[in-house]
Amino acid sequence: MFNDIRWERSFPLVFGLMAAIAAYVMTRYGIDFTKDSSFFSAVITLGGIFSAFSVTIKSIMISNTEKMKVIEESGYKNDFFNYFSRAIDSSLILCAVGMIGFIDKVAGMAITTSLVAGLFVYCLFALRRVTLISSAMLRQKGRPNAG
Repeated sequence: MFNDIRWERSFPLVFGLMAAIAAYVMTRYGIDFTKDSSFFSAVITLGGIFSAFSVTIKSIMISNTEKMKVIEESGYKNDFFNYFSRAIDSSLILCAVGMIGFIDKVAGMAITTSLVAGLFVYCLFALRRVTLISSAMLRQKGRPNAG
């Protein structure tokens, strides 16, 4: 189950949803998360760092024509670029949710806490996915039939 492409495609979402549900349940049982503006500033900063790192990895991979040819021949080119899109987009959405956290009435809501937790975990695992795939591709030496 954990070695097939379906798991690779879905594990950031699975863990993100689990984190969102856990945060929501915790707030419902009286465990309050911080409503401080410095927390939401950190969320925005991390979202920006995650998106910049994903764009940097994508740029490195696109500039390597040999590796891009291997990805294209493997038949996973669309998956590869979708992974990057999801990592970048989710990081930018995390920044937007962090901005919403500056609204006092919204910052303390259970849905805001669970959204931030879920998106943060999703971003971490989406970033992990593109990092692992890219580093594996860069370590390979002339493997013409990758896939």
